[in-house]
Amino acid sequence: LEVRPEDRIHFEIEFVWDIYRGRMEDILMVRGMWYPRAEEGSSQAADVVHYWAYSKFCERLEMMRDVYGSLREEGCWLGRDDPMLDPWTEASLVDVQQRLLSLVVAERRR
Repeated sequence: LEVRPEDRIHFEIEFVWDIYRGRMEDILMVRGMWYPRAEEGSSQAADVVHYWAYSKFCERLEMMRDVYGSLREEGCWLGRDDPMLDPWTEASLVDVQQRLLSLVVAERRR
């Protein structure tokens, strides 16, 4: 059972060396890479869609596990197209502004 197989996102670890930082959490970064479909004769390179610090990736990974558990138990997951609930995406400033605006409008209608 896969949550988002059509997205073809893979995670890669990258070491970012900084002589002033000695903790592992400070030198590990995780890249989310999107790989295009392997078409015949196509040699497209992968695109970086996310670049997270190790600690942020761990938070996202826990959210991904929760989504997977929900999908297994309930058979569906409703956060797929919601950047505020989807751990595979980063909410943009516009997404946050739209969410806040919709909450303000909903509160005023009460």
